[in-house]
Amino acid sequence: MANLAGALVGTSPQAAGTETVTGELISVWCYIQSAKNVGEAGYVCALADLKWEGNPPGVLTSAGKVYQLAGPALGENNASAVPLIGRTVSVTGEVVEKDGVRILMARELKAISR
Repeated sequence: MANLAGALVGTSPQAAGTETVTGELISVWCYIQSAKNVGEAGYVCALADLKWEGNPPGVLTSAGKVYQLAGPALGENNASAVPLIGRTVSVTGEVVEKDGVRILMARELKAISR
């Protein structure tokens, strides 16, 4: 899967500003394949996708919005995100949006609950 953030290179994304987003940490790719790939049902797909494939994680909010994550808070090859798969997290950073894709450049990523 091509990195959606990479699709913004050379374009003019709309900056939405700094936000703190709370929701479940997911694999964007797995969620696109099936909206059922969340929680325990999506764990194996997300683990393989984030850890071994290096695709971007995302946050699925209670309102059903998906934010693709990028930025330094993820660590090398999503090392900081992988232990948080399926957990409720809080992510703070700059949000940009282009063609309906919300990308959160994460400066801070922390677990809220299991």
